Amino acid sequence: MQLEKYMIPCLSKTLFGIECLGCGFQRALLLLLKGEWRMKRIKVIIRNKQYVKPQGLENEFRVDQWSPVGNPFHIDEKTSHDQVCDQYEEYFHKMLLRKDLSARVFQNYLDLIIKAIKTHGTVELYCWYGPKRCHAETIKRYLLEKISLS
Repeated sequence: MQLEKYMIPCLSKTLFGIECLGCGFQRALLLLLKGEWRMKRIKVIIRNKQYVKPQGLENEFRVDQWSPVGNPFHIDEKTSHDQVCDQYEEYFHKMLLRKDLSARVFQNYLDLIIKAIKTHGTVELYCWYGPKRCHAETIKRYLLEKISLS
């Protein structure tokens, strides 16, 4: 069941992207009516590959430039780190709408991460910039939103 179909639209979420107490109350009430008494605690952790090496576990995913969801934009003398992150956010949302092969690979990789979240409750995303602002934050926001709405 898609919970968002039954929720009253929220002005705070629409304007600022932040859910209010009413959003949480609605979700809790709908889950209660659906018979789901406990929600699994979901965590998406961004790790810096320079300092923490992946162990090869099912809930670890590379999101660096060599992964299907990697950032194709690069920092140079004309482009700042924040600009690259902003460019990736636009690119990310466009990739979700496209139907070509590279977009399907991109979307399938995200689906694989979502499946791991549903199985393990926690996933780790490995990139090169965390804990600084990173394109992985865009991926994390998307994953958490998808999971909360499913």
